[in-house]
Amino acid sequence: MQTDNASNLNSRLPLAMKPLGLLLALSVLSACGGSATEITRDNPNFFAGDVDRKTKVMTGAYDPSSFSSTQVRKLVTAVCASGRLSGFSEAERDGLVEFSAMCSGGFASSVGFVEFERVSSSIVLIETTGGDGRGNVVFGEKQVSI
Repeated sequence: MQTDNASNLNSRLPLAMKPLGLLLALSVLSACGGSATEITRDNPNFFAGDVDRKTKVMTGAYDPSSFSSTQVRKLVTAVCASGRLSGFSEAERDGLVEFSAMCSGGFASSVGFVEFERVSSSIVLIETTGGDGRGNVVFGEKQVSI
């Protein structure tokens, strides 16, 4: 009899490790589904940012037909630890706008990867994935008016 190794492994993980198994599974699925930039091309109401832990810089790309530079700045600021940007740059490339952002005091410690998705004409859902500094995976979610 063949067993499902992923679910078998997950059932043996301590409770604190189960989110890590979920994150691993989501990472594999997202790798198969394409990059965040490809998703942005397919869904202009979505964009993502990835925070480099060493440089403390978020990079990403958005569709300028759905978001303005001012809106993106406001949304990225919502995940800054201090609530303030210290740097922001943009460049158009292949119909999207690539951006780099830095926060005064860095990003919130639980922020590693961020998804921004417009859920109405004036509300964007922000979902974050990161760590708490103690080895635990942390998921966050909030809505921001734009």
